[in-house]
Amino acid sequence: MEHDLDVLYRLVKHAESLGASYAEARFHRYLYELVRADNGSLKDYSVTSRAGFGVRVLYNNRVGFSATNSTNIEDLTSAVQNAVAAAKASKKQVTLAERPYVKGKRIPNIRIDPFSVPPEEKIRIALETNRAGLEVEGIRSSITMLGIQRDFRSVVSSDAEVTWEVVLVGISHTSVAGEAGSMERLHDSRSMASGWEFIQNNDWKSFARDISMTVKKALKAPTPPPGKTRVVMDPDLVGLLLHEAFGHASEGDLVASGTSILKDKVGVSVASEIVTIVDDGLVMG
Repeated sequence: MEHDLDVLYRLVKHAESLGASYAEARFHRYLYELVRADNGSLKDYSVTSRAGFGVRVLYNNRVGFSATNSTNIEDLTSAVQNAVAAAKASKKQVTLAERPYVKGKRIPNIRIDPFSVPPEEKIRIALETNRAGLEVEGIRSSITMLGIQRDFRSVVSSDAEVTWEVVLVGISHTSVAGEAGSMERLHDSRSMASGWEFIQNNDWKSFARDISMTVKKALKAPTPPPGKTRVVMDPDLVGLLLHEAFGHASEGDLVASGTSILKDKVGVSVASEIVTIVDDGLVMG
């Protein structure tokens, strides 16, 4: 981690030595582990790893950017030079707002690193969960996925140093019920920004059985009448709808491109005045 910061500082200094009035260097490492069980058997076990550096500079009020997935210092130096060259070639001028120096670090407080857990343990839990979903009569298919993700990022610029990491763990399960030519499918998942302790503290066999029992009931449930009707919504569903409607709309790239419904809406009420929503992606859980 400290090594990554040292490299980022070197890149920023190099950009400034080339005449950049502002420079920003980023490092991003992504690690994802997936265990998939299908109808009582291990179907797949995969680990995906990606990492890369990005450099953004301001040269004569023009922005340039370059990126590379190489960790070789010569390639990183070339990325800085490419960013400066891109800025020189740009015609659009921009002005950066003045900001005080910022330094921050946010690393999750987890008890058990999920990536340190032996693969055999992860496979065992995935298989036991999957087979529990098949215990309910009438279930034709059972699919279980156990996923672990680590997202680490560091940013060093002319006026900031920020490091943060997010660790996610969870299990999803899908059961398919079939009877008399009819099929019904139900999927659910539980996940949290947490360590392996989240997996340990849940009864995943009951989780899969409940899904299978619910989809079996849904197979025999009558079709609701068409038209408008009043509904009582589960809080989790309300949260999902708000996330899709406003969470993604608040992403910086969508706002900057002008495609977000929240563009130029800072300080403006956009929904009911009696509802206040606070979304913090760094809150544990």
